[in-house]
Parts: sequence; structure tokens; C-alpha cells
Amino acid sequence: MRKQEKELGKFERVRHFCIKRKPFSLEAEEMTPTQKIKRKVVEKKYADVIKKMYVKLVE
Repeated sequence: MRKQEKELGKFERVRHFCIKRKPFSLEAEEMTPTQKIKRKVVEKKYADVIKKMYVKLVE
């Protein structure tokens, strides 16, 4: 991953990430029937986790 990062701009690099214990699902209304992520639903549902990742960047 480090080798591939050198080819990317700083704004394209992954800094922080979070691994969910359960995958996105239709039952949780996080995906469409065609297995696409419902971005707005996921952003709203995991807003606190996403916010914490960006706070780490500012510190």
C-alpha cells in the first residue's frame, strides 16, 4: 500500500479508516436491491464515526 500511495496526490491518500463489524445490508437499509451503497443513509447513520476520523486529521 505504501508503494501505491507514492503515486497518489496527498489529497487522494487514505489517512484513517474504520472497519465495521457487520457489512452493509438491505435489512439495515444501507444498500439498494442492486447492492449499491445508499450513501446518504450511511453518511447519516455513521456521522459520528466519520466525524471522529476527520477530527484526527485536524489534531
